[in-house]
Amino acid sequence: MKYHVHIGHHAVDVELEEGRVVLNGTPVEAHLTAVPGTPLYYLRLGDESWTVAAQELDPAGRWALDVLGERVEVTVEDERTQQTQAPAGARPAAPGGATLQAPMPGLVVRVAVGGGARGRRGDEDGE
Repeated sequence: MKYHVHIGHHAVDVELEEGRVVLNGTPVEAHLTAVPGTPLYYLRLGDESWTVAAQELDPAGRWALDVLGERVEVTVEDERTQQTQAPAGARPAAPGGATLQAPMPGLVVRVAVGGGARGRRGDEDGE
């Protein structure tokens, strides 16, 4: 499975296959072990290791990680999610806009109104 990980302004492509990890095209020996009963994980990448505290911020793949006393927010998208969002023209919300999250992933195939149009409960698309 391929993932796209965004850490601040940095992006990393991560591929996981049967015990193998590839970071931006480079194979890396990796081990991740959960510490039972805590939000802590032991992470080893190559010859380096860290203790990482992980907190899920939302089910859409946003996480807060505490590493070496520094907290960073990370966004993780699997390749399938990224591919379904691209054709739909996913764009950041306009200032003051809200994000609408569906209960399950999907692809919007038609929007019956133009940009900026207002709708009210019970409005139909005219068909």
